[in-house]
Amino acid sequence: MSASDGYSVWPQTVPGVQELLGAIDGKIYARSMSGSLLVMSMEDGSLLGRFPRIQPEALVVNRSTDRLYLVNKRGTMQCLRSPGSVIPKVVKSSAPVKTEEEADTELEKQEPESTTPKVVDPFGGGGGADPFGDTMEDPFAPAGGQDPFGDF
Repeated sequence: MSASDGYSVWPQTVPGVQELLGAIDGKIYARSMSGSLLVMSMEDGSLLGRFPRIQPEALVVNRSTDRLYLVNKRGTMQCLRSPGSVIPKVVKSSAPVKTEEEADTELEKQEPESTTPKVVDPFGGGGGADPFGDTMEDPFAPAGGQDPFGDF
């Protein structure tokens, strides 16, 4: 799809693509619906290769160089690069745009501003004073005098 006008650049869609992983030197790398690695031509979208034994589970985001880092279910990391490219090529990249999820997470972390005045102790106590006043009788202590229930 063209970024300038939104029209399709390729003559046909590429079926079975689950997720775009990245692009290097005119090739687009994607994960298929079955989990295998797909390589497509950026020019016309034609399928250049399908690698069923390479099943990337996650992509390590790399906006600084021309390398793609893929991680499988067992935690094995693979680095994809152009053939003959020994040293990573530093690329200019725009600042990452925050997704809605990242923005929501950031809002959740913010502390709300306090607009209410400081709470005053309604009992007037302070600094360890008993808020219910001075000493009082224990309501659970045995009662003095006769048994109020008497003999039954």
